[in-house]
Amino acid sequence: MQKRQDEVTKAFLQISFNRKTINMLLDAIKGAYQEVLDIQADQARTFKWFRIKGKEDFLKIVDTYNDLTARPAFLKEQDMTADKMDEMVKRYETGNRRMLEIEQVSGVGIPTPA
Repeated sequence: MQKRQDEVTKAFLQISFNRKTINMLLDAIKGAYQEVLDIQADQARTFKWFRIKGKEDFLKIVDTYNDLTARPAFLKEQDMTADKMDEMVKRYETGNRRMLEIEQVSGVGIPTPA
């Protein structure tokens, strides 16, 4: 009888451990998913600001901004400061790097929003 009780106790402990492990993994997945959603929302706001459709258009804008001869006209046309543009570029690049890290760690590709 005692042997059976010990087996049942071990089984419950194993179930408890598995549930805790699953919950821990699930929390990490939820956190990464929310982080990706936040990054994509930030990038979408950037695209909306410039009235562009996506990454390729944004990279063209960054190329224009990086051309020192075209920069003053670009900033005037966009009605923004160099600091604001630098901040937007940095946030975009940081978000892309973080999404790449999440993809590499998870082994799952992150789809581009439509």
